[in-house]
Amino acid sequence: MTNFEARIKDGAIKFELVRERDEFANHLLANEGDFIEITCYKKGDRPRTSSQNRALHKYYGNLSQELNNNGLSVMKFLKHDFEMDWTPTLVKELIWKPIQKAMFKKESSAKLTRNEVVEVWETLNRHLSSKPPHIHIPFPSKELEQKELDEAIEYEENTLEENNWK
Repeated sequence: MTNFEARIKDGAIKFELVRERDEFANHLLANEGDFIEITCYKKGDRPRTSSQNRALHKYYGNLSQELNNNGLSVMKFLKHDFEMDWTPTLVKELIWKPIQKAMFKKESSAKLTRNEVVEVWETLNRHLSSKPPHIHIPFPSKELEQKELDEAIEYEENTLEENNWK
């Protein structure tokens, strides 16, 4: 699937970048005679991306680990009759989806728009960070992963230098 971003002005497609316009024209030429489907979305209404989907599942894992690390079993968090540790699936089914359904009446996260994913996360994050033990899990992103990797490398280098192992 190929995506292009453009504006509609005076009934015509206007690209911000010449490169995108050229790529769109080449895409049309490459599919000459084929049936193609064009779907239009307003900027904030586009479906969530595959990157957002991966980030969601990483978030479920990060949050389940943090809840467990803080001694918040499923029983303590949701007042169930039995105690068990959190898993990414339990976070998704027992925390994320109820908020998503209440806010947007959508059963599946695949039906959320990009902005709706952010709104669900903001609601959940606000709730978790406002009550003890004040849990805050940033929404995963490539920038965050790179920052964590850089910090880990810097820590290792400092440890090596401190111990004269370099």
